Amino acid sequence: MHVLFVGPFPWPSHQGSQVYLAGQARALVERGHRVTLAVYGVGQGGEIPGVTLLRARRVPLAKPFAGGLSVSRPLADIALARAVRRYCRTQAVDVLHAHNVEGPLVARLARTGLPVVYDLHTEMREELASHLPPPFRALGPPVGALFDRLAVRVSDAGCAISERARAHLEAGGLPTVTVGHALHPDDLRVRPGAHERLGLPARFVVYTGNLDGYQDLPLLYRAMEGVGVPLVVVTGSHAPLPEGVIAVRSASFRDAMDVLAVADVAVIPRRQCTGLPVKLLNQLGVGCPTVMMRSAAVDLPGVVTATPETLEDVLRGLLADPAGLRTLGEAGRTAVLAEWTWDVRAERLEALYALLRG
Repeated sequence: MHVLFVGPFPWPSHQGSQVYLAGQARALVERGHRVTLAVYGVGQGGEIPGVTLLRARRVPLAKPFAGGLSVSRPLADIALARAVRRYCRTQAVDVLHAHNVEGPLVARLARTGLPVVYDLHTEMREELASHLPPPFRALGPPVGALFDRLAVRVSDAGCAISERARAHLEAGGLPTVTVGHALHPDDLRVRPGAHERLGLPARFVVYTGNLDGYQDLPLLYRAMEGVGVPLVVVTGSHAPLPEGVIAVRSASFRDAMDVLAVADVAVIPRRQCTGLPVKLLNQLGVGCPTVMMRSAAVDLPGVVTATPETLEDVLRGLLADPAGLRTLGEAGRTAVLAEWTWDVRAERLEALYALLRG
């Protein structure tokens, strides 16, 4: 089978969507499928062995690693649709596997006539407001909900990263398979000497990822004021961070994993998440226990829940018990390696594509 992934984002970038898609692509290649990855024209490198990388034409004002809204984004989506259409005119493609809410829209705009799988990462009714300036944030939920419904309407099947995502897709009438995120065990390799190489303190709390508004980072910044150890943020963003926060400005997946391997505990502070935060499996996979907001938490060993009001106390309690943290981390690592690898999950992707072939 020839699967063409539609990735409406810069490539490469160590952000959740890109890491998730790369895992799927690698898993399918390893199972003998032909895979093409179509992405925005911005970025260099990021080749995956065995995967054909199809870059759209670069558009004005496009920036690497940029998420959220921008004036260049609609132009980038149009360029991506044109690249997909041109490619499918000369290549025998079986299915378009489209990521994020823009993916199915781009896939349909390409007018290939091929079936479209919608891989839902998050609902825009929850996220869009965080990308808008304050005077317009009230428009986020209703406008985002319109995009959510449209993405479902133009798709033929759904790929769910979580049970919440599955419920959303099936409510729109899409036949859906819960595939879930996964990882390759060899991605968990870490390099020694992270403290010295990256200038890390002896003990610290870590956050990895982008600094977009939907991540709810102000909750974490406030909680850290009374925790007593530093916060380290590993990000490819160059946006400013609060005083006292230690920044590791790197888009390297390896740097992020090296930091996680020596951190005491990680935090994912976002309060709403339809999908499964891709970073969570990487954190647990290297044995780093993770605190999540109760409203968005995933029921996995190694995950501890908190509320915005209790986050500081939860972190203080965990840091006071290093042996308990090690036990939590080992439980998370064991669970991830047993149930959340692409060797296990790739069969679900194949079952999803079989739905489209009758």
